[in-house]
Amino acid sequence: SNTTSYVVWVRVQDRTTGCYAVTRIVLTTKLLPNIPAMLPTYKLCSAPEDNGIGVFDLIGYKNVIANGQQGLVISYHKTEADADANRNRLPNSYENETAYYQTIFVRIENEVGCHVVRTLALRVDALPTLNITAEPFQVCSYGETGVTSFNLVDIINTIQVGVVGLEYHFYELEENAYNDIDRILNPRNYTNIQPGGS
Repeated sequence: SNTTSYVVWVRVQDRTTGCYAVTRIVLTTKLLPNIPAMLPTYKLCSAPEDNGIGVFDLIGYKNVIANGQQGLVISYHKTEADADANRNRLPNSYENETAYYQTIFVRIENEVGCHVVRTLALRVDALPTLNITAEPFQVCSYGETGVTSFNLVDIINTIQVGVVGLEYHFYELEENAYNDIDRILNPRNYTNIQPGGS
């Protein structure tokens, strides 16, 4: 249970007459929500032309904050004072006002009415810039099959000259690239799967 009660007794006595009365006081302790002091940063990726502005799905992030705990009421606020007073809630879809990095405040209240306030960092990272052209990359093949080997790593190194801090993975299907599944295992010696195509 989140609530525990204790009883203490008090004796109230008149100093002049000596008369007294006895009564009890019930003390109740309620547990605060069990939320870590540091919440994980909420990160978004956006196009460079968005200049560090993104739309954060705050309602969806409640599951990250609750971490399996039930019965929590979670709201987001611009200031700590607003979070403490439970006023001026931010919308569920929130566009950051400070480019690239902004801190907001989260009020987490449990079913017994106790609450804590935590800070939440919102971070917008720019998507990597790709210099890949629409023109196909051509390799001459022997025979008439149209099947040959490509060194995909060399192709990337040729077109992304001077770009550092990125890693590349290759896929045969677009949906696999978005879901990061079924990577091409040997991109330095990749044989195209369709003659004359890819």
